[in-house]
Amino acid sequence: MLFSQKGLYVVHPYPEANLTKTIYELAEEYNVPQLAEIGRDMLELKHHGHTKLPKIKGEQEHEPVVFFYTPIAYLNWGMGLFFPQEQFFAPMRWFQARVMIFLFFVLVVLFALISWICHYSTKPLLDLSKIAEQYGQGDFSAELPKSETSDEIGVMSRAFRKMRGNLLKLIEQEKKTVAEKQKASSELEIAQKIQQSALPKNFPDNPNFEIYASMEAAQKVGGDFYDFFFTDKEHLVILIADVAGKGIPASLYMMTAKSLIKTVAQSNCQVAEIFERVNNELCSGNSDNMFLTAFLAKINIQNGFTEYVCAGHNPPYLQTLEGYKEISVKRNLVMGAIENVPYQSEHLTLNPGDRFFLYTDGVTEAQNSEGEFFGEQRLEQVLQKIYGSAKETLQKVNQEMEKFTNGAVQSDDITMLEFIFNGEERTIFAIKADLNELDNVLDFVQEDMKKNNVAQKSRSNMLIAVGEIFANIAGYAYKNGGMAVIESKVDDVLYKLVFRDNGKKFNPLTYGDPDVTQSAEERSIGGLGIYMVKQMADFLEYDYIDGYNILTIGVKVSTSE
Repeated sequence: MLFSQKGLYVVHPYPEANLTKTIYELAEEYNVPQLAEIGRDMLELKHHGHTKLPKIKGEQEHEPVVFFYTPIAYLNWGMGLFFPQEQFFAPMRWFQARVMIFLFFVLVVLFALISWICHYSTKPLLDLSKIAEQYGQGDFSAELPKSETSDEIGVMSRAFRKMRGNLLKLIEQEKKTVAEKQKASSELEIAQKIQQSALPKNFPDNPNFEIYASMEAAQKVGGDFYDFFFTDKEHLVILIADVAGKGIPASLYMMTAKSLIKTVAQSNCQVAEIFERVNNELCSGNSDNMFLTAFLAKINIQNGFTEYVCAGHNPPYLQTLEGYKEISVKRNLVMGAIENVPYQSEHLTLNPGDRFFLYTDGVTEAQNSEGEFFGEQRLEQVLQKIYGSAKETLQKVNQEMEKFTNGAVQSDDITMLEFIFNGEERTIFAIKADLNELDNVLDFVQEDMKKNNVAQKSRSNMLIAVGEIFANIAGYAYKNGGMAVIESKVDDVLYKLVFRDNGKKFNPLTYGDPDVTQSAEERSIGGLGIYMVKQMADFLEYDYIDGYNILTIGVKVSTSE
């Protein structure tokens, strides 16, 4: 194409355009604004360049083209060349395809070559790493392949061979040293290992209960010990004891007593008889006049019935809804002092959520630098603030003792054990009877109902009823505050919640229903909440047992919407 200074086509592929149309007219006719921009760029701005033009439709159609243009000096004319886009790029695409095919085969060859090189170059290193891993696990039986090469693998191989030789020598020397130390080790260290191994460290994971215990000796070995074991599928024995004295004699006496108590208890005799028989055995040949205090409880992990006996030991604490309190114990004589002494046992029934906290006098007799004792009162104050796992209870008591003693030397063995009774597998939630805790109660019930797939309508009814019942307990059951325990049960038909509190005795089911036909001004105050609970419940029952209000409410697990 050849353009005059005005953009008039002097030469055009289409003859009818020669000397009759300008590039600007043709741009407007074919609706291709790029042509007008090319004309201005070439003829007015004196620029040259190239661009792609789209398919032109009209009397003269052509496919997309690549257009090159440049101004002609001195004449102020312009010249342009265009090529069909497909033809223009065809050689380039073919060249590109050949290059890609060539590169693909080159990459395949390179990959195969690199894989081959990597395999043969890294094989010695992989073999070396396997042997090094064996060495790291303490197995030095494998020998390294000899390598005299000067590369890094050869240097590393020689270094490992040298290291192996040195380690084998060192191990042999260490064996001799350890053997000599074992021969020369004191009876105190041996006794410590024996004593620690005798105390159970694996605490059962049982849905019916939780237990945790710890013993920290004042010296290498101590006279305190604890134990727990099953006598059958339903009965668990928990035990804590304190031998008078410290060191090796107390440790040996402790091992003997612990073994005797467990052996006798496994015979399924009464708990009082356990202590009577063990006491006689300990008294026999007791030339050193040693004795021990002990507390033993035999607990039915299904129903909570507990029989216990105390031989001069610190009374344990029992946590119920009223908090931690010392239980009453009959002060039987210590064991190992006098033969044929009768022992008296007692019993109680644990409710779900109740806790036994057993300890030795090393806890209450811990002293600070001023000689002041930690004491029972301080221990009870600490326990009242705790509500977590059994392990957390012991950790918290230890922390408070360490804070109190403030680095003073431990004067006595410290042993603690806590047992938490859950009963048969169920969901239990204990909380302060305080209206501020209502949201927590509702959250617990909501989550528990979701877990048990209770229908939405029943959930709504239960949440309304729970709010009223808990508000009743929080507002009226206690004068100075107390606890409420909520237990969930579910069967094929009903989802039940059991509310338990030991506040003022009150049976809400005997409370008369209000006359809901009357207006709020006419109706007497009270009773509407209980009435709402009755309307929402599919099951409602009240009992008063052993000083506890027990209200059970149930809703249907599934409902027809």
